[in-house]
Amino acid sequence: QLGNTTCELHLDDQGSWRMPSHFAHYPYIVRKCRPPPPLTLIDDLPTVLSRTRNRCSLKSYRGTVSKMENLPASLENLNLAIASDQQAYVCAEGLAKLKHTMPNLKEISMHVRVDVDVLSLPPLPLVQVYGGSNVYLYLSGVGEAETAWATAAAKTLLPRDGTELGAYRWLVFPSSRLTRTTTEELLRQLASADVRVEGEIVVSSRAPVTWKHRAELNVLTKHLMPDCAGFVWRKSDDKLGFGW
Repeated sequence: QLGNTTCELHLDDQGSWRMPSHFAHYPYIVRKCRPPPPLTLIDDLPTVLSRTRNRCSLKSYRGTVSKMENLPASLENLNLAIASDQQAYVCAEGLAKLKHTMPNLKEISMHVRVDVDVLSLPPLPLVQVYGGSNVYLYLSGVGEAETAWATAAAKTLLPRDGTELGAYRWLVFPSSRLTRTTTEELLRQLASADVRVEGEIVVSSRAPVTWKHRAELNVLTKHLMPDCAGFVWRKSDDKLGFGW
């Protein structure tokens, strides 16, 4: 159907943890080209790649860790849901080899829900930072009882640059149940665990927090984490970019 058209292909796996389980084997293909072909449902990733390898360049993949095998070197954006993946421990070696298998990778996003046993995840480092890659971590559903879990998750998945500890571009807490007080405690725990964030720490929560309190949280964040660009409080998950 694509003929000789050169295009970019973006793969959106419907098996993410916010999707019904019966969609797990239906990757959703969005091809960017002129004129755009119709959207297509294909149930086998190797088939997708073999059909399009000579005509399309796969630029982004969004889905579970267990389905990231055999992704091509052209990939630039990797958006992974670890929460729904019961085989996350099997993929540690593959994640550690991203530097060699995906040299064009520019951005890695990892999404972990609060019910995941982060301490059972594989030995560090999961992700090697290289070539200006941006690593974003989204920890979903964190509340007062889960601040220790969130700290452990951020510490466990902290990227490395060679043998040196790296930093997250963003550390985001979507759909959280955090309050001002518990957020302060979380920030102190993250700082004590040496979790580094170069960009912003973002909390999405419906808890009542005044603009004054938001400013105070921003000051506290910069005091505890001098390398951090600041703190942002949001009332909803809109425009957070994680898209699950």
